[in-house]
Amino acid sequence: MSLILGIDDLHLSYGGIQALRGIHLEVRAGEIVCLIGANGAGKTSCLRAISGLHPVHRGSISFLGRDCTHREAAERVRLGLALCPEGRMILAQQSVEDNLKLGAWTRHGSRAIEQTLQEMFELFPRLLERRHQLAGTLSGGEQQMLAMARALMAKPRLLMLDEPSLGLAPLIVQDIFTKLAWLNKEGMAILLVEQNAHLALEISHRAYVLENGLVTLSGSAQELSGDPRVQEAYLGRT
Repeated sequence: MSLILGIDDLHLSYGGIQALRGIHLEVRAGEIVCLIGANGAGKTSCLRAISGLHPVHRGSISFLGRDCTHREAAERVRLGLALCPEGRMILAQQSVEDNLKLGAWTRHGSRAIEQTLQEMFELFPRLLERRHQLAGTLSGGEQQMLAMARALMAKPRLLMLDEPSLGLAPLIVQDIFTKLAWLNKEGMAILLVEQNAHLALEISHRAYVLENGLVTLSGSAQELSGDPRVQEAYLGRT
């Protein structure tokens, strides 16, 4: 499988605090790769660095064979990187449809954008029902669907998601993960940060465990699911 994303020796600091201390990570075409770890381990910092939302201190980020280490965030979106952020970050006073169309700001051609909009309504039928409703009036699950659909409006080559299950009811979480698995079967590469390690490992091909800004374990999702250290720390098994 061809390399979509390559992270090599990535270091990132906030003031005097080192959030990442030499991360190595890969995502290949057709993969779901998950990052698991405790709060403060560096998972969100890793996604922010890849997205260009925070400058890196050292190391490199390559995307589709291009060096993106110092490219602006907007350039990375144009190249095909999309982030569905923690907290959703929707525009509460704009309609569902307007939020979705804003996700396509890098694209040209109204017909192609309209087609993608219809695809999002097919993937998330609830958004079609709410298309003219203010985004801030949606339920938490609907807002998460909107955040995912908005990221997909850019037609990314790599979809990154930060804690998509946070604060949602179990049935909604299962629906979202089912959709992620479907997107992957349709060819979407996915990098997933997720507090629910069991679900994340269930749909992923490979996984990395982050602790204090370092990758301490990596391997196939199946291997990590069976690792006693992962079971005890993240899966509630002893």
